[in-house]
Amino acid sequence: MISVGITMLLKELLPIWPPAVMTEAGNNVDNADLGDIVVSVQNKSTSNSHLLGMRLRNRRGALYTVMLNIPENIFQMTLFLIMRKKDITLREVGNLEIS
Repeated sequence: MISVGITMLLKELLPIWPPAVMTEAGNNVDNADLGDIVVSVQNKSTSNSHLLGMRLRNRRGALYTVMLNIPENIFQMTLFLIMRKKDITLREVGNLEIS
């Protein structure tokens, strides 16, 4: 018997894409640019949600943070997929294949 898995893109599993940019006060100000580069990722999960914090660098060199609310069953896999890729863009993050 052959097992067939379903593969989806990460952006299809998230409620908002592209993610909103967070200010230091925690306010959403605008949507992130898909061409910006991920410079770091952190597990920002709480007891109620699985949050992935991504620090991005835009074309002018400015750094900002976005938060992704990732489903629990794919959280670790998503974190490791992003960490393994050097200079991954936000567009590439959204196009990660999750199965």
